[in-house]
Amino acid sequence: MADAGRGLVLIGGLGASRFGVARLLGSRPFTWLGDRSYGLYLWHWPILLAYLAISERTVATPLAGLVIMGASVLAADLTLRFIEGPTRYLSDAKPWRILIAGAAAVAVAGGVAVGWIGYTKFQARAEWARLADAEAYPGAAAFGRDIPEAPVTPGPFTVRADRPELYDNGCHQSETGTATPNCVYGDPDAPYTLAVVGGSHVTQWFPALQGAVEGSEWKLMIFTKSACLFRETPEPHEPPSCAVWNRNVMAELERLRPDAIFTTTTRGEYAADEIAPGLCGPLARAGGAGHPNRGHARHAVVPVRCGGMRGAVRSGCGALLTGADGPAVAGEPHAAGDGDRGSVSARFLALLL
Repeated sequence: MADAGRGLVLIGGLGASRFGVARLLGSRPFTWLGDRSYGLYLWHWPILLAYLAISERTVATPLAGLVIMGASVLAADLTLRFIEGPTRYLSDAKPWRILIAGAAAVAVAGGVAVGWIGYTKFQARAEWARLADAEAYPGAAAFGRDIPEAPVTPGPFTVRADRPELYDNGCHQSETGTATPNCVYGDPDAPYTLAVVGGSHVTQWFPALQGAVEGSEWKLMIFTKSACLFRETPEPHEPPSCAVWNRNVMAELERLRPDAIFTTTTRGEYAADEIAPGLCGPLARAGGAGHPNRGHARHAVVPVRCGGMRGAVRSGCGALLTGADGPAVAGEPHAAGDGDRGSVSARFLALLL
């Protein structure tokens, strides 16, 4: 459709009519805008993205759109006056003038980049500072209570960085990693050990478990890896490193004999949810009380693009927001291994509750 429109414009410009397209495009306002078209092309996108990031919107309002267009035209005009125009004649200029012009251009671009990075970091710190208000951001305590309206934190443009520290300190393995670094959280001398084992669906529980063990008689030991479930039967779609990682983890668990193992029992693929085979054997050999949990389902729409946005819900988000099940305990703790683990299971449930 766009190509057809451009073709009609070109055809319309061939005529000599006083009302033809050529006369319109050759008018002073259009030639003025045409001189600045390249700068307009360069500037409109970053200005739009800056507005969306600052306002935490996904679509500009009509008024904001007019302001963005005006700012883009102004920036394009200044670019033409002070950058495009002067640089057209640099081929005949002295070398030192070329160097100064180049350094100025780099300084401007660098200043904008540094300023934007600084702004985003400031915004991130401000968002996290808001979480200290337990009344506005009570977390799970919000269920069953009337909570005052507050800005969504973290916002849609920073939520992708909101992930457990395990991803950055080497404790969580990537899709190619096979190591078992044995990261411990909580009191290293605590009498009870909870092994957190599995993929990213288990890793998302880490902040809650970390908070739960603080000041308790439990410590956490982390064995997590992206795109890998804890089981003895790898599947063809999994990375080859999964089988190696599972063997390494199993060897460590048999050696350490944790008191309890926290993992997920289900796998999801676009809202489908099913029990993953091959879990009971590793739980039995590890010897701890197994606490299997339901993993959250995957969705065709990235949740970040739906949650916490002002204005109307985007197309395709309805099913995500109304039909998604979050991680939930699948049932009673599964006693595995030798010996009576009932008292340990009770202690573990008391820890979470």
